[in-house]
Amino acid sequence: MASLHLPISQKYAVMEMKTIVTSILRNYSIESLDSRDKVLPVMQITLHPSIPIRMRIRPRRNIECGGTACL
Repeated sequence: MASLHLPISQKYAVMEMKTIVTSILRNYSIESLDSRDKVLPVMQITLHPSIPIRMRIRPRRNIECGGTACL
């Protein structure tokens, strides 16, 4: 019986991750601190970066509201 619940919870988890990532990308500007030639993909079962990816995350300025939060 437990196997019947797995696909529903798995789909919900993927949907929840997409919602969180979308929210972050809409509200923050993300920029890499390292150049593309420094971070190389490493072939394994899945691709991984050759070094940890360092990034800067900054709040976006809302152009429609003049840089202030819209309510």
